[in-house]
Amino acid sequence: MKVGSLFSGAGCGDLGLEWAGFEHAWFCEADPYARKVLAKNWPDITIYEDIRDVDFTKAEPVDLLAGGFPCQDISCAGPGTGIKGERSGLWSEFARAIDEVRPRYALIENSASLTGRGLDVVLSDLAALGYDAEWHCIPASALGAPHKRDRIWIVAYTQRLSCGCKIYSREVDRTEANRPTSRTGGSGEGSRERTVADSNSSREQQPQRNQQEVRRRAGNGSQKTNVPDSQCFGQPRSRKPFDAVYSEEACKRQATESEYGCLGGKWKPEPGLGRVANGTPHRVDRLRCIGNGQVPH
Repeated sequence: MKVGSLFSGAGCGDLGLEWAGFEHAWFCEADPYARKVLAKNWPDITIYEDIRDVDFTKAEPVDLLAGGFPCQDISCAGPGTGIKGERSGLWSEFARAIDEVRPRYALIENSASLTGRGLDVVLSDLAALGYDAEWHCIPASALGAPHKRDRIWIVAYTQRLSCGCKIYSREVDRTEANRPTSRTGGSGEGSRERTVADSNSSREQQPQRNQQEVRRRAGNGSQKTNVPDSQCFGQPRSRKPFDAVYSEEACKRQATESEYGCLGGKWKPEPGLGRVANGTPHRVDRLRCIGNGQVPH
């Protein structure tokens, strides 16, 4: 499958997609240094710059749009203004790209705090565009990293497609989800016997109906979305020692799942990062790319 990468950074997440067998058609990244890294590792791939200046109707068609839009306003480490913030508000450009490219799938990544600071907006926008979605929070520590870095991963797909694995239990009638929208123009089983007039009415009402259902499901579903301002996934916003945040039982469990594990209720020290050692060229740029990047695994 061909992928178009948005908010590509230095290509950490794109490296993971490449490992998984995806083929890149193009990247989109505003940071000049990050674009240099992309050009070095993918020398023959088109790299667009500021997403706000790109007309994606003229880009090469792709099967998947993937990227992590800025999390600074969503993360617990940021100001907490949410998805309407100056930087995280670029989600609207991600949604515009989906609308213009019309891929079969979209892979969206962000801070796990998105569940309480904008997930309803993301799901509502996707539904209005004719996409359903599954989501799950996966920390880097689940894949062997010596730190948590909990992130949310959203897989969106057009309502004409069916997904074999459901992360949460659905309460939505599948025939309702398969009805045609103004964008997809599909023909699910629930609409085969309708008149043309009924079908046109369904196309007009479906986006609004989808948004209402998404808001209801986001508020009542099995995925918790309303996180209090004082908490971020059970982790206090104040900077407490790790042993005050993670229980001994959780650490023991982590030790069996990771080669790093933890000792005495605390994480082992992280290994030295020689590639960003003091004195190396572009040290600050490299640190920023790593800090903003996804874990490829």
